[in-house]
Amino acid sequence: LPCPLLQAAHEFCRDFLCVPPGFLDSRGDHERWNGKRSRPVGVPARKYVCADGWVRIGIHVDEAIVQEHEIWHKWNVSFHAVHQEMLGQVIHSRMLLRPGDVGALGRTMLCVPGTLGYLGKATAKTKFVAVAQSEGPDSIEEFTIQNIAHRAENGAQDFTPAKHFLTSPSVVFTSQLSMAAPVCWRGRKAQVLLQTRQRPDATRVLAYNDRMQLTPVDTSYPNEELRWFTPAYG
Repeated sequence: LPCPLLQAAHEFCRDFLCVPPGFLDSRGDHERWNGKRSRPVGVPARKYVCADGWVRIGIHVDEAIVQEHEIWHKWNVSFHAVHQEMLGQVIHSRMLLRPGDVGALGRTMLCVPGTLGYLGKATAKTKFVAVAQSEGPDSIEEFTIQNIAHRAENGAQDFTPAKHFLTSPSVVFTSQLSMAAPVCWRGRKAQVLLQTRQRPDATRVLAYNDRMQLTPVDTSYPNEELRWFTPAYG
């Protein structure tokens, strides 16, 4: 029998997101995952854990680009959060969009006022630096003039999160972001994330010491590996 959640997801894409049927590709559909299963994906490989409890709707991609870059073989899997109301805009534009960008449908991508939502209580006005670490990923830290590690002469780099796409290997972490807040649809809550493929050399993993989140967000990944930042489109 067809998966009822997959059927509902198709109806949500059609009726709420207004995604034309020609943008969908059933070869990428997947019925609800039950249980976490992981495997290495990409070159170099990063761990991919299936989206336990979720279903997937396949989106059409350019086969020529896929073959040229060997995307299914070489690129890593990640997840990206977008306002549910703006997902159709991203799909029509066939690329990720940052807040303030104008998509193919002529609408400006919304931003969440106040905190960024993925770096503690920081706002878009908070100044950050990327600090090299001897072990593990580099860290992203709120700049303080008193901290000598935050000085350029000591290797720190200015870093503006708003100029990057935030993605994550974790569907658990991504689903908890404010940008991914569910919407009410036909008497139930619907939540959609974008599953993406990214060039390994295009993403930068930055650890963030969230003092409000000391326990693991997702037991499949260390907290310091949850945030991937990508400066380029495509």
